[in-house]
Amino acid sequence: MERSPAETATILWEGLQDNLLIPTTELYKFFTSSDPQSVSTIAANPLYRFLHDRVQQAAYSLIPADRKQATHLKIGQLLYQKSSEIARAEKLFDIVGHFNLAQALITQPQQRVSLAKLNLTAGKKARAATAYAAANTYLQSGIALLAIDCWETQYQLTLDLYVAAAEAAYLEGNLDRMEEIAAMVLRSARTIFDKVKIYSIQIAALTANGKMVEAISVGVEALAQLGID
Repeated sequence: MERSPAETATILWEGLQDNLLIPTTELYKFFTSSDPQSVSTIAANPLYRFLHDRVQQAAYSLIPADRKQATHLKIGQLLYQKSSEIARAEKLFDIVGHFNLAQALITQPQQRVSLAKLNLTAGKKARAATAYAAANTYLQSGIALLAIDCWETQYQLTLDLYVAAAEAAYLEGNLDRMEEIAAMVLRSARTIFDKVKIYSIQIAALTANGKMVEAISVGVEALAQLGID
């Protein structure tokens, strides 16, 4: 809302009175109905949650359809701009989620590159937390933001996104998707050292599925390209 914590708390007082919102901060002291601005400084910035997911869904449904993306974009921008580097890392999934929901409104090339990088970071963070489905979603969103000629103009970012997406697909058990992404990288990668990352994923996936002969074949091909017989 771009207002002070005390002002925002006062505005949210009506929601508290109607039991639609609940403060989750223990030190929070409820306003008196006669003077909602009497809240102490310590308690003026509590965390809130909706009473129930259905309440949140109902509130969200009140936002006009043609304003939803703009609302998400504004929230994403505020979360990103107003957060410290540490807080930004903690809120990464929230920030990226809002931006992705407003992706159609993000048209400037540099902004799309920045969001693609954020999706790459979120994808890697989700993968590290074994949230492979979420990792796939972030990485595919990142790929969708790339320019048509991305392998020429955004090579390193494109390579990193595709390699991470191939690994996430493998970890999620979607081998067809993994092979599809791998084929794209092997066609477009500039050096054998970039291709090796994909060969490693292919070998791991084939080995995990008991396809030892195929895994050896991929390994032999990769070694041959490295000059090893």
